[in-house]
Amino acid sequence: MMRYRLNEAEIVVPDGWQDHSINTFLLPASSEGAALSLTVTREYGFPTLDLTSYTDQQLILAAKKLAFYKYNSRVGIWLAGQPAIQVDYTWRTPEGANVYQRQAVVKVGSTFLIITFTSMYQDFQRVDPYWQQILQSIQLN
Repeated sequence: MMRYRLNEAEIVVPDGWQDHSINTFLLPASSEGAALSLTVTREYGFPTLDLTSYTDQQLILAAKKLAFYKYNSRVGIWLAGQPAIQVDYTWRTPEGANVYQRQAVVKVGSTFLIITFTSMYQDFQRVDPYWQQILQSIQLN
């Protein structure tokens, strides 16, 4: 049995289950601009897939699934002492809003940890200071 502590509760999960939780944090809209969101996801079961191949696969999926997808940049970074890849891209929602996303992908064991910042395109300049602060705070287990 595994015990998980959530903000509002604690849950005991039978052995053999994997944690596929999604953590989402929101900076509400204000006079400075639209809301910003930070999402942390995990993908399991890729013991032989390397960081570059996984990131390539994810970018191809995004290009296929997201309307008006536009790849902007990709750079190697370090995340908690581990090599990681940072990518930036834009896309358009079905309602016509232009979205900017920045992701950092790092491999921890056979798990990929994906940190995603999402904002409206016109508000993306607000993301970088938060992005840097959050990335510097990450400690991998």
